[in-house]
Amino acid sequence: MNFKFAKALSIALICGIGWVYWPDPAPTLLSLRIGSKFEEVTKTSSYPVEKNSNPPHNDEGGFGYTFITEPSVVIKFDAPRYGFILPPTTFAAIAYSEGKVSTIRTSPSLRTLSFSEAVSVFSSVQTQLQKGGWQLKNSSSWIDLSPGGVKQLHYQLNNDSSSHMRIVSLRAPGKYAMYFSVRRAGENLLGFDRYLVELSIGPDHP
Repeated sequence: MNFKFAKALSIALICGIGWVYWPDPAPTLLSLRIGSKFEEVTKTSSYPVEKNSNPPHNDEGGFGYTFITEPSVVIKFDAPRYGFILPPTTFAAIAYSEGKVSTIRTSPSLRTLSFSEAVSVFSSVQTQLQKGGWQLKNSSSWIDLSPGGVKQLHYQLNNDSSSHMRIVSLRAPGKYAMYFSVRRAGENLLGFDRYLVELSIGPDHP
């Protein structure tokens, strides 16, 4: 067996064993919505927002950022009608303008996912958005998660060389806009395909 391949295989197996036997850390909460004041986000979240931010009150124009740097943070979009809760993540970037949340970007998972895991995450979030009243935008369509639809999605993500991505464009009229997507994210050390679910949220513009 090639030494480099054997070394890579050993590392992959060790990582795999860790995922099985090492429990994920207890998540903290980041609670916010577009338009939330920085002080409100800090007060309603158990995630240490102040510690992991360039606070907007330090900038004359009220611009700032919050970054997720801890492993396992649950993002709660706390809008009264259009709210939802995402699976734990290790990545999010929150931007502020005039001291208020202006954009939210995240990938709601702790690591890259197998295709079946990505479908499960996407299904959970899509169901919340459908029930919450989010509307399709720009001739977009919900992803068909029937067995036939999932098969077609897998083909698209692995054979469409132009994107390897499926995007759903949504809006909460007059309030929020969102791009919600799933994409192929390469391969792991053992050569298995990996995927990511991603969301980008901002204000809705006419």
